[in-house]
Amino acid sequence: MGNVKQKGFTLIELMVVLFIIASMTYGALASYRGFDQTKRLEADSEAFIEGVELAKKSVSSGQKPCESYTGTYQLSWGASSFSVTPVGCAVLQTYELKGNEFYTSTASAMFNPLGRGTSLISDTCILIRNKYHNQCRQVTIETSGTAQSELNADCLCN
Repeated sequence: MGNVKQKGFTLIELMVVLFIIASMTYGALASYRGFDQTKRLEADSEAFIEGVELAKKSVSSGQKPCESYTGTYQLSWGASSFSVTPVGCAVLQTYELKGNEFYTSTASAMFNPLGRGTSLISDTCILIRNKYHNQCRQVTIETSGTAQSELNADCLCN
């Protein structure tokens, strides 16, 4: 009777394994949240660039969206949204940022017809900042109406 072998795990061994699994899961979730916030920031900056392109292409199309249309399009942005509006008409498109905010002051840019660029005096830096992580993307609108986006680690315009 002295040779009895027990099969299975002790409670301590099971607790250690469960703790390791829980720690790895927590680390993976935290990493995923950071990745998700970075992707949302990229998506919002790309949506803003698409808004710039929409204003630029719409003003060049020559179409008159309403009777009181003045011939220009306005791209305006506030704390957490932007809109594209044919001047003299109702808003064409509004976009709400998802978990991000414009980190620069509220402003707007007018897009002129016939490829004559924008109302901007110089290239304009616009920062879009994630509310939960201190990450920013810089969108630069050139006076010609071209826009580009890049990561900006300092959250400062040059």
